[in-house]
Amino acid sequence: YHGVHLSPCGNMVLCLGCMSNGREMVKVRTEQIAIIDDDERALMHKSAGLRDAGFINVETYRSPVKFVRRVAQQSPPDLIITDMQMDPITGLEMLDELSEIGVKSRHALLVSQADRPAGYSGDYLKKPALTEDYISHLVAAVQGLLGLQ
Repeated sequence: YHGVHLSPCGNMVLCLGCMSNGREMVKVRTEQIAIIDDDERALMHKSAGLRDAGFINVETYRSPVKFVRRVAQQSPPDLIITDMQMDPITGLEMLDELSEIGVKSRHALLVSQADRPAGYSGDYLKKPALTEDYISHLVAAVQGLLGLQ
């Protein structure tokens, strides 16, 4: 039981695991998601979009090296979404390092058409402009990767 809230349309709602994103009531999702991207604006846009969709455990990292250190010390998230082109290591190199220390989390690379590495057989998320349509696509992709659809 989370309390009684006003829904976006003004009705009182008994909340048992939901939240309002300002437009609608959404189911609270507790899966842990980590987003790694060295572009702070893109990182904040993606994480805010996922939180608005009910994903309350979204961690953000601008450094792939710091994220690898975090995972080495704590349990890994359920889903890792990482940009491909970052410094000092790429998203693919980061995923390789995580694999070497035994991390088996679902993951997806954020790529442009030119970024797709040869031989990578994992999941991709297209990296377009930061628009509402993109956030809807991102939320649907995350739900699919986590088996929530």
